[in-house]
Amino acid sequence: MPPRTNDFQAAVYFIQTHIAGTAHVTESAMLLDSMINKKREVDVLVEAEVTGKTLRIGIECTAGTRKANLLWVEGMWAKHQCLPTNHVVLVASAGFTQDAERKARLYHMEPVTPGKTIPEDGPLASLLRSEVELREIECDDVVDIRGVIEHDGDDIEFPLGLEVAVFRADGSRFATLEDVVRDTETYADEHELRDFVRNAQIGATYRLAIERTPSDWYLREATDPPRLLPLKALKIAREVRVRARPLPLTHGTLEDTGYAHGTGQLADSTAFVVLTEGPGGSQMSVRLTTPEGAVTDWTADRETQTLIRRAEPPGESPV
Repeated sequence: MPPRTNDFQAAVYFIQTHIAGTAHVTESAMLLDSMINKKREVDVLVEAEVTGKTLRIGIECTAGTRKANLLWVEGMWAKHQCLPTNHVVLVASAGFTQDAERKARLYHMEPVTPGKTIPEDGPLASLLRSEVELREIECDDVVDIRGVIEHDGDDIEFPLGLEVAVFRADGSRFATLEDVVRDTETYADEHELRDFVRNAQIGATYRLAIERTPSDWYLREATDPPRLLPLKALKIAREVRVRARPLPLTHGTLEDTGYAHGTGQLADSTAFVVLTEGPGGSQMSVRLTTPEGAVTDWTADRETQTLIRRAEPPGESPV
């Protein structure tokens, strides 16, 4: 997780990743201060190779309702005097005071204020929607779980309970089937589920079947002495529903790039969404943050706005 971040900084970071092309974009980059020999954080760092040399552009962001003032601009200038950046861009969500903007330009730093409006008849009008829809899979109890084992040269399929223990080839027990099901995040490749999630009727109940083919899982036969039988397949069936969560959007422009962004809930995580429309086309990024603070970023073109993340009913074990 970045050392220090907020939604505005994240929006600037995602917008830069969308328009960067071959350049490398880092959020909360740590650069060495040449005077104190310690690393300092830069909100967003863009690095590009130009004629065999690395060009570093530092982007510093400030959010809030007040305009960025002289003190902040002068602080950013002093900070970057000791950092290996070639150019500095200052982005203030509420703009700059007149003196602060003038001072930034005298320091050869670029002051940028996000625009607040997108023309309804302009090339960025496709961003002018009030919300996007995030969909998630909500799982009920397991309906059926069956195993296929190899027994004396034959494949035998039979029902299993979640309490059944699973072993490795060396005889060590590593899980129960309840653990195995819980650890299977989506029970299938996410791309295979994408069409199902997109086309499902919201709130309707479906039976979802998933088959896993482990390579080193064994069940223990109750013989004397006990012997291990290879588990060739695990077939899980459970009832699921697709839930839709609307996520309201606000809009703006950052230089030549139009964007929309918003925050909402997806399962137990907070979802921060950024959509852009610019010279590079339409793109979408999503940052999911769990209650524990773990962060995962998703990036896709805007054609695929369905994110797949399982939601467990409150108070129930994910089985």
